Parts: sequence; structure tokens; C-alpha cells
Amino acid sequence: MLTLSNMSSPLAISASQFMSTTGAILVLYYVVSAIYNIYFHPLSKYPGPKMTAISRLPLIYSTITGNTWRFTGKLHAQYGTIIRIAPDEIATTSSGAWKDIYTSKPLLPKDPFSQTPPMNGAESLFTAAGETHQRIRKTFINAFSDRALKDQTPIIDSYANLLMTRLHREIGKSPERQS
Repeated sequence: MLTLSNMSSPLAISASQFMSTTGAILVLYYVVSAIYNIYFHPLSKYPGPKMTAISRLPLIYSTITGNTWRFTGKLHAQYGTIIRIAPDEIATTSSGAWKDIYTSKPLLPKDPFSQTPPMNGAESLFTAAGETHQRIRKTFINAFSDRALKDQTPIIDSYANLLMTRLHREIGKSPERQS
């Protein structure tokens, strides 16, 4: 006689079946995601190792170990001035890229989730949006023009050198002993 207690539900699965199915779905997701990132992602046209197109792990590892500059330097030496360093991130050594990246009219609005709330109720360049942002930005725009940055390079270099000298003094090493 067939009773409800010995009838198995078509939806009943064992824990091992559930884990196997979940694992297979995750593997499939990562494979499809990797193929998309390598061949179809908007940044797929930029050169770089396949691993950086698939995963952010190489960049995270270089950041944790303090070698991001070395990691990106090797990639620039191998692939050129514009490189893909993560699935959704590129890096460039071209000074001309500033105009493309920081255009006066952004193509996309700021992400509301990543915006910082105004401090003490006062908007700043980093918290403002729309017309308020444009008004504040106009105040600073000349300070960051190509000419202004080139004029300020010796000043910035002198402060960077001063910082390095003081850091070397603090750790007890002379700059001459560094290789």
C-alpha cells in the first residue's frame, strides 16, 4: 500500500546532490563569466594577461604585497601604455588619457551608492552632483590643466624627494645605499 510517509517528493534531493548541483552551477558561472570578460566585455579590446581579464586576484595580490607599481610596470613594459589590470579596470601611462578620462561633461552620472555624504551639510567637489559639481569644478579646473601640472612638477618633485630623504633618515638608511 502506498502511503504519504514512504512516497518521495520529486523535489526532495540529498545534500550531496544539492552540493554537486550548486558546485556545477558555480563552475559554469565562472566559466561563462571568464569567456565574457575575455572576449565580449567592453574592456576586452585592451591588452593584458588573460588572468587579469578573468579575475581581480592578481591586482589584489599585488596590492596586498605592496607591489602594485611593479605589477603594473611589468604589464606596461610587455603590453604598452594602456593595459587591462582587472576585469573592469585599465591603467595607462599616457598623459593624454587625462582628457579622455576626466572630460568636462561626464558621459555617465555618479553612482549614488558610492557618493560620500556632504560634511557638515556643505557640498564639496567630491560630494556634489550636477550643476553644483560643475560650479565647484570650474573653481579648480585651471589648477589641473596640462600647463599648470607641468609648471608644478618641480615643486611636487622637490616635496617627493624631501619625503624620501626623511623616510630614509627615519628607517636609518641612507639614500645612496638603495639599489
